[in-house]
Amino acid sequence: MNSFLSKMPYYVVGHRNPDTDAICAAIGYADLLQRKGHSDAVAARCGKVPARTEWVLEQAGMKKPKLLDNIRATAEMICRKEVVKVNENDTFLSTYQLMVEKGVRSVPVVNSENKLKGILKFLDLLQLLMPTKTSAESVRRMPASPIKIQDTLQANSIGAPLKRAEEEIVLLVGASSSETVGRRLTKATEKGDVHKYVVICGDRPTVQRTAIEFGIRLLVVTSSFEVSPELSEMAKKNGVSILRCYQDTATAVKLIRCSRMVKTALNSKVTQVMADDSVRGLREALASHSQDLFPVIDPGDDTLMGVISKS
Repeated sequence: MNSFLSKMPYYVVGHRNPDTDAICAAIGYADLLQRKGHSDAVAARCGKVPARTEWVLEQAGMKKPKLLDNIRATAEMICRKEVVKVNENDTFLSTYQLMVEKGVRSVPVVNSENKLKGILKFLDLLQLLMPTKTSAESVRRMPASPIKIQDTLQANSIGAPLKRAEEEIVLLVGASSSETVGRRLTKATEKGDVHKYVVICGDRPTVQRTAIEFGIRLLVVTSSFEVSPELSEMAKKNGVSILRCYQDTATAVKLIRCSRMVKTALNSKVTQVMADDSVRGLREALASHSQDLFPVIDPGDDTLMGVISKS
């Protein structure tokens, strides 16, 4: 935990009831320290700024130094404010790329209001890519959003409008004959979940037609192959969305799995630190904790302010 203290700012203060000399001295010495390489030097004060001193600062176009009510080091003082974080609706692919780029092993996950939803680690992330059960049914079923699939594939959309909400889908590669695909979709119809099916195929108009006729959720046409105007119109009437992507079928299947939202894999049972928590109290509490990243939360509105890391 000693690394926490190395991130604490250097607060430069005058005496307890500051006058103009004390305020200006703190500002000047903090500036000197910054010029000598201490970029974390901060001018501060321990009391109210007198009216005369306020006038001097206004004339100089300078802000009042930070007020320190006490000298107790808090989590807010030592936390890292520039946080590598992701939104709960971000995809596996974008999150994985960010974590690799930034060289981090775990990230806080927030909602649109910057409120913490959980922590995501690399091991958690892998659950989105590969299910723990390896039966064909388990591997082919997963929650996904058609809009996120489109974004991940960078595909063009035709047919019925795409849905944004995440829902359960079933992947089916249409590499067999249209008769074989039809038999599988007939079984899906009998089970009542044909509307969950996402069929992926290339330049196979007969398979495309079969899938559309059965009223599947989404048809993904790979390798930039065309879909006839007739089939496009049929898809609209049957409520089938169509995506045309440039990837081949094998790549498209893998990327569809990578389009899953991270909110389904994150760990919501997280030890949080409040911004006004004392560092002294945090030392023992966090040092023996198995968690390696601790979100720092603003007690006023519960938003994420920063993180404290053991490393």
